[in-house]
Formats: sequence, C-alpha cells, structure tokens
Amino acid sequence: MFSVYDFKNDVRDVVPILDFVNQNEPKLLSVIGTGAEAKSKTHEWTEGILGGKRVTGTADGLVISLNEADASIIGVGMQLQPKTSSDVYKVASISGQDVTVTKAVSGMANPPSGSTIYKVYGAPVATGSTTGEEVAWQGDIRTNYTQIFRKDASLTATAISTDTYDNANKMNQQVLAAMELLQNDLNFAIWHGRKSLGSKGVASTLGGIYEFCNGIVVNANNSVLSVDLINNLVGQIVKAGGKPDVIAVSRDLAPALSKLYANQVFIGEDSTVRGMYVNKIRDAFGNVLQVVYDDDIPSTDLWVMEIGKLKLSPMQGRTFIDKDSTAPGFDGESRTIIGEYTLEVYNPNECFGHITNIG
Repeated sequence: MFSVYDFKNDVRDVVPILDFVNQNEPKLLSVIGTGAEAKSKTHEWTEGILGGKRVTGTADGLVISLNEADASIIGVGMQLQPKTSSDVYKVASISGQDVTVTKAVSGMANPPSGSTIYKVYGAPVATGSTTGEEVAWQGDIRTNYTQIFRKDASLTATAISTDTYDNANKMNQQVLAAMELLQNDLNFAIWHGRKSLGSKGVASTLGGIYEFCNGIVVNANNSVLSVDLINNLVGQIVKAGGKPDVIAVSRDLAPALSKLYANQVFIGEDSTVRGMYVNKIRDAFGNVLQVVYDDDIPSTDLWVMEIGKLKLSPMQGRTFIDKDSTAPGFDGESRTIIGEYTLEVYNPNECFGHITNIG
C-alpha cells in the first residue's frame, strides 16, 4: 500500500526551522531582529531617534551658521558644546539658519572658527515651568515593499515508499533543504534587493541595504584593508550618532580582517572551537563589534552597522509556513514553503556605512 507522510494535511509554521537554519549558516539574516507586521504591500515606518543630537556649524563671532536640517532641531535656550573644547554656549536667538549664542559661563572664548561639530543639549528648566522646548522631533517616514519568498519540495511515491536507513521522514528533509534555499534568497534580498511595487502578474520586491544605506562610504581606492580604514568608517558613524555593533565581510576578506585583529580575539567561556578567525573586535572608539562573515557581500566591501536599526518584517498572517501543494494526478507528494516579508532600515545614512574598492 502506498505510504503517506504523517503531516500531509497540516499547515505548519516553519519560522523555527528558519531560525535553526540561520544558526547553522551564519549570515546577516541570523542577527537581524523582527519588526512590526506589514499591513499592506507598501510598508511604512518612522525614522529612529539617534543616541544624541549633533550639528555641524561655522562660527563668526557669536553667530553659528548651520544647514537647514541642523537648524530645524535647535531651539532658544538650548546649549551647544563644541566637540573640541569644554566650552558651553546658550542659544539666545535664531534667524533662519543663523544661531546667535551667548557664553554660558563668563570668561569663555567665542565658538571655534571654521566648521565644527557641536553636541546639542536641552535648555535648563525653571521652577514652575508650563512648557518645554519649542522644537519637536519628527522622524522621516520611510517605505519599503513586501516580497513573496517561495520554494517547493516534492517526492515521488516511489521515494516515499522506499525504506532508507536513518531517513524515516524524507519529506521533512526536503522541506529543510528548501528552507536553506529560502534563507539564501532572503539574505540576498536583504543586501541587494531593489524596491519595486509590482502589479498583477509582476512581483513586488523589497529594497535592501545597498539601496537604502549610501550616506557613509569610505573609498579604499584599491588599497588593502587596514585598521585606519575601519576606524575612519566607524568614526563617521559615531559622529553621525550611530552606535555600531556589527562588522560584516565576505569570507574572502576573513583572513585579512583576522590578521588585523589577531591579538584582540574574544573567546567565550563555552566556546569549544579554536582557530584563526575573529569573532568580535574592539574598535578605536571602544565599541565591541560582532563579526559576521557573509558571502552575499562583495569581496571588495566591508560593512559596519548598528544592527538594531535593521528589522525583518512579515506581512500580517504571512510568516513562513509549509503546506501540501500536491497537484491532482501527481504520482507523489509536494509541499510549498511560502512567506511574505519586507525590510525596515532605520537611520540608514547615520547608522550604516561601508568601505568599498578594497584591493
């Protein structure tokens, strides 16, 4: 009599299988969190708040000129501290993009001449206050589109009926193999996807990191990877308000990265594996960066990012499942693994950056 696998009529949640596959095939996908469910094919989210406000201004006496975006977050009474000194200045008035300041403590010099980064702090509040700062923060709205990911697993009736040593459930094995392929497709889309809203018969696609994150780029000009290049990149992210905690490279660059930080390898107490590759590094700014080796990254690139700013969001009710999809008359059994997801990228121009053209 023809044998039928025991979960033929079940619709199964296979997200835990994907999590298992991710743990055994480390890619960027394995360290990304889950975002809010998408309610439609066009998914929106509000830009995240950075770790601290910073503006860049050019001073002429007690007048500091800012760009339009920086000027929009400054209010009268706020305090500005140049990155290069302990001096503190209080905002007295604002005219367009020009901010007039006063010396917060007597005896201080004028703000530094030339382009300077200023840290921004709130205004001191008096007793019995009824209002706070006049400037309200409103993040930008960003959008992405959902993308359907699907794989199919099939076995002939003969394969199902044939006994194989230590392989009691061959369909589960096929589903697991299909999930590994899905993981590859999803991880590739996270890096290289280009967002496009499809139409009837035309697939929608999500936008990935290479589309969203182009604000901070360091060109190596075909030079070899160096600590100075990495510190330059990390420094720009920190300056912009990001808190980098992941560094990602292809395995082609793994030997070069490991050589640079060979004396800084972090070994956990429960680790049973030893070898010449770096798991975590500490950069020049005190950040501990987890290293992700991911072959979907070109061998000429290295990425640094704040991983909490990256979220994988399922369409509501469309997380990965597998279900029977056997066509009438097929001499065997088939299952479909399918789900619909998009990517949220918060502060892409501040919390993500990469080195390109590494020689």
